[in-house]
Amino acid sequence: MNVQRFSQQVVFALHQDFDRPVRLRKIARFGFYDNILLNAAVKGIAPLDELLHEMFDKNDGDSILRFLDEQSHLGEEVKLLASLTFKPYIQSLLAYARY
Repeated sequence: MNVQRFSQQVVFALHQDFDRPVRLRKIARFGFYDNILLNAAVKGIAPLDELLHEMFDKNDGDSILRFLDEQSHLGEEVKLLASLTFKPYIQSLLAYARY
């Protein structure tokens, strides 16, 4: 979805003859969440499909899609993350690497 939003911004800017570059707004905490999840999978802490299955099994689809689309607010994120088994994410955090 970020690609679609960014594309819409570029098209709008082109129609408006903007002379400054269009920037994709990234919220740092979502990159951090992505890295923790990827790190858990890459380091063999937990299979990615199991982590995602747990997320979808314990939360409603709309909340997950808002979260994955980086449209959720911190309260929603805390609720979603609190529903997950902490161990693989703590292990991932302890073995943290940026991707």
